[in-house]
Amino acid sequence: GTYSLSRKVDTLFVKLYERSDFRLQDSQLVILRYEYKRGGLASRKNITQQFQWDKNNLQITENEKTRDVAIKPPLYDKLSYIEAMRLQLLTAKELPKALSVPFADRHHLKQYDFAVAGHEELSIMNGKMDTVRLERHDTEDNRHTQIWVAPALDYALVKLQQTDEDGQYQLQLKTYEKK
Repeated sequence: GTYSLSRKVDTLFVKLYERSDFRLQDSQLVILRYEYKRGGLASRKNITQQFQWDKNNLQITENEKTRDVAIKPPLYDKLSYIEAMRLQLLTAKELPKALSVPFADRHHLKQYDFAVAGHEELSIMNGKMDTVRLERHDTEDNRHTQIWVAPALDYALVKLQQTDEDGQYQLQLKTYEKK
């Protein structure tokens, strides 16, 4: 009954690994543990978050220093929040105007609020695909995030684009295999 999401980036300069362990309960993600490791030429950072739901506590260990933060459900981590939005879209009777996801970012509790900008056709995986575009503007960090999810793929993420004062980066789905 436990599932994992993970992401690994291994470039010449940066090595990054993230993992989120969770279980499903009543069509909701219940996060159990989050791990983040960064190395390479970038400064090293190791963060582990243990979600202790029986105590409403989040135990955060960052570079061997531990602290506790009081929490309440629902709460996600920096990797699982997109999956939480996907589940919100899957279980909605109609397309909502906005989505909100509370998450733990290191030792801070935050919330991302996305506007549902509507349907948009994208060229993905050598073809056209109907998507739903989600947008978030963060004036504090001067960051604009757009996420495209595909209803035909159960609202899986097919494209993410983020722009801030350091530039722009983009992730895009190249292949998809449904099992």
